[in-house]
Amino acid sequence: MKVNMKISVVIPVYNAEQFVRSAVVSALDQPETAEVILAEDNSTDDSLVVCRSLEKEYSRVSLIRHSDGENHGAGATRNLGVRNATMEYLAFLDADDYYLADRFKVAAELFNMHENIDGVYEAIGVCFEDEEAENRWKSYENSNITTLSKRVCPDKLCNLLLEGGKGTFSLDGLTVRKIIFEKCGFFFENLRLHQDYAMNIQMAQFGRLYPGRLNTPVAMRRVHAGNRIISDYNRYFTSSLLWKTLFNWAMENKLQTDRTIPIFLHHLYFIYCVVIDRHSGKGIDIQELRILILEVLRHPILFIRALSEHFRRKTVR
Repeated sequence: MKVNMKISVVIPVYNAEQFVRSAVVSALDQPETAEVILAEDNSTDDSLVVCRSLEKEYSRVSLIRHSDGENHGAGATRNLGVRNATMEYLAFLDADDYYLADRFKVAAELFNMHENIDGVYEAIGVCFEDEEAENRWKSYENSNITTLSKRVCPDKLCNLLLEGGKGTFSLDGLTVRKIIFEKCGFFFENLRLHQDYAMNIQMAQFGRLYPGRLNTPVAMRRVHAGNRIISDYNRYFTSSLLWKTLFNWAMENKLQTDRTIPIFLHHLYFIYCVVIDRHSGKGIDIQELRILILEVLRHPILFIRALSEHFRRKTVR
């Protein structure tokens, strides 16, 4: 039976007054977009004013906020959008990004081709607002396209993402059935950064995600001075929190050993990075060193297996 895609596009909004109108219009330009949900997260600029104007201007746009009116972060705000979405299919778009033409064309074709499909991931590109933003982006990233470098079947996607080295995908390029959140859970709200990457892992573990266009972008990430990805923050600390969260999630959900091991290795590695973070100028972090030792002592068998797998891969390479 042919899928008639009606999509809820969730746009979390925080301090994006300059860009959110462009994001909304790019979503409304897609024939599959049935509704655009602006989930506003207590911005300190005039984003709320712009969102209210967009809601009045377009019948397919609705504005929602957290019940307490406070700032809760991207994870909680995306969850708010997901819970309020009314369509069977769902897509995300950051408020400072925008969709390209025919954003959902290939995704719709794939949903029609496969009965057991939960989602489709596709490439997104980058556009720079100024030279400074471009230079800072290039100090973190070596590519102007976010994508996977190889096509894999859904059963192998989670392992590929955890092994690393083959790229990743962005929420801006993801189209899913809303029901996938019943399988994989919602965004981790304790993560102020990287909750989108964690969701990739969650969905790849419990859902069946198929590759769409991996060489041609379906959306554009707008890079500017306000992007968190190019702002100054403790990269080791935020990455450590990401992998700690994923490791706890893996243990709670009893993930397969071949998926728990790389998560555990990443978890230990980033604790170690925090321990010896020379950029902080504080020397060895004794508290984090204790945490590292305790994690090894709590999971000795997993630690031995993780080390064995690590050295096996190094030998193979």
